[in-house]
Amino acid sequence: MASRGSPARASALWNVEEIFRDKALSDDGKPLPVHCLRWSESKQFLASGHSDGEIQLRLPDGLCTTTLSSGSRPGPVSSMRWLMEDDKELLVADTPWGRVNVFHPENGRSPVDIIDLPDEGSVALDVDCGQKCLAAIGKSRVAHIIDIATMQPMAQLDFAKHRSLEPSMSLTAGHSIRVSAVKWHPTHRDLLITGSWDNTIQVWDTRKKESIKVFYGMNAGPDCLDAVDTPTGVWIVVGTNTALSKHPIRVWDLSMDKILHEVHWPDCRISSVSCMPIVGQQVVFATGSDGSRIWDLGTRKEVWRCAENTPAWCGATTQSVVCRGSANEIVGFDVNSGASLRQNVRHETRTMSRNTRASPIGLACLALAPTELAASESESESSDR
Repeated sequence: MASRGSPARASALWNVEEIFRDKALSDDGKPLPVHCLRWSESKQFLASGHSDGEIQLRLPDGLCTTTLSSGSRPGPVSSMRWLMEDDKELLVADTPWGRVNVFHPENGRSPVDIIDLPDEGSVALDVDCGQKCLAAIGKSRVAHIIDIATMQPMAQLDFAKHRSLEPSMSLTAGHSIRVSAVKWHPTHRDLLITGSWDNTIQVWDTRKKESIKVFYGMNAGPDCLDAVDTPTGVWIVVGTNTALSKHPIRVWDLSMDKILHEVHWPDCRISSVSCMPIVGQQVVFATGSDGSRIWDLGTRKEVWRCAENTPAWCGATTQSVVCRGSANEIVGFDVNSGASLRQNVRHETRTMSRNTRASPIGLACLALAPTELAASESESESSDR
């Protein structure tokens, strides 16, 4: 493990500190590619899903403490979620052969519950806002809604069902090909959001079992779909792994049915996106083939990028720490301290401009003014093009 406090600075805005770096290795010392990452609800554990079906649990300092086994059949873990049950944290993880495993970190390596799905393989899963239901999707265009209390299937949602689009109807057509991502609405337990390789993001009413809204132009992988409740409404954040895209991340306002922001990151294939508040700012953290970056959605500007622009296969966030996983390594960064420092610098800059006769050049050394920042990023985007 790397020494604590080593810098990982590549942006003029946030001075983000690396807090841990750990190799992902099997029991016999072989490198383990990291396919997904997920923090527990209490932020006490970081789970990493690997190519051989194993799941490693780490402490906040990156130290691996436990290895969980998905079974005797090897295959990558592509999606995981944590949930609370009787004050205990459970980890739900998919397998590529149609099984969803439920682990209790304190009860050893093996699952405490196993949910067998009728189709061949689970691709993505998510837990609803009330932690009552689990949605799991497989290779067929069907979502299995599972009762968390009993760990038994309670309903199915057929994404392939189509309905004609008549002017008097608010319903939309379903997905035409395989569904690849699923996310529950952050406040409405009956609404489910899905992404598909048919380049649509759709919102489903699970009571009517119908698609009620569709956004066009983006596909999404298992961890490339997020939905957050903000003061201005619910936002859907989508990242695509399609090549040759200048704007591979898009933010939609669900209630206003419009695009809020398109992130400029040319030719990057996105592997994960998540939206979160940091120091009063709503930001998007994304990983992809060109590294890891953070954007402030208020200013619509990039505020941090990892110094290592090597491919990141997955990511995970809390309100203070972001992590990236790659071919055989997991790295954590303290973004809260960097954001707080930058906010304080800007406050001090504004105070100086009111109370002193400091020169504009001197102020620019402390922090870029908003107009200067916009111009700087505009020049950067022009050079990318």
